[in-house]
Amino acid sequence: MEIGPPVVPVSEDSKTLDVLLRSWYPCTLAENLALLNPRGTVNVLNVAKKYSLDAIQQAVCKSLFTPKILVNSLCCFAITCRARMQDEFALAAKYTLREPLVPGWFNEIELITAAELFSLLTYRQRHSRARHPDI
Repeated sequence: MEIGPPVVPVSEDSKTLDVLLRSWYPCTLAENLALLNPRGTVNVLNVAKKYSLDAIQQAVCKSLFTPKILVNSLCCFAITCRARMQDEFALAAKYTLREPLVPGWFNEIELITAAELFSLLTYRQRHSRARHPDI
């Protein structure tokens, strides 16, 4: 018989749980997210939703719109789409208007569906015409 704390099996990977659990420490989640890749951010969002950790989910959403992360607005859009955060992906779509009309390849494109990409391109084209009616 083994003595020690009980072990509870979970399906999440250690990096995701590390960020999630550190968010309860007296440090900021935004600092932890800077260390994550986009897929890690999606994983933390999914786990926060799974365990109904609304405060963590809100902190992650807030951290997505920091200037450091918004440098790559297409990445931010992909993360918010993947996490099904409608208000946030609408805001991220606005930030993508700073990018060229037809974006180059970005790794996070694999996080979104063709329909989401088409929706973004349509949105960007419509708003580009609104700014430049002669296009």
